[in-house]
Amino acid sequence: MNALNKDFTRTEEALLAAAGLDASHPQHADFRLTKGDNGLWEISSLTLRGYDWICAGVNEALRTGTETSVAINLFEANRFLKAAKAKGFITEYVGLSGVDYV
Repeated sequence: MNALNKDFTRTEEALLAAAGLDASHPQHADFRLTKGDNGLWEISSLTLRGYDWICAGVNEALRTGTETSVAINLFEANRFLKAAKAKGFITEYVGLSGVDYV
């Protein structure tokens, strides 16, 4: 079984929580990309590193002050994924077939 898709026991969840980790969100993903009901894509920052990169001006459409997520169109989502991957960021993509990491 892939460790990223593992169902944690209560004891494992407690140990992760004590270490400051969240079992429901793998610590290596910097962003989450999901498709909203309105047809737009939502990018959420999961790490401070990812949030800082967006705030540093990576994309004008994504700089939203103190927001940690933003809704964008498909074209902007694709541009974002390419730029994030080029800089070594990992994005958690939530699609119809489950969760993938890009």
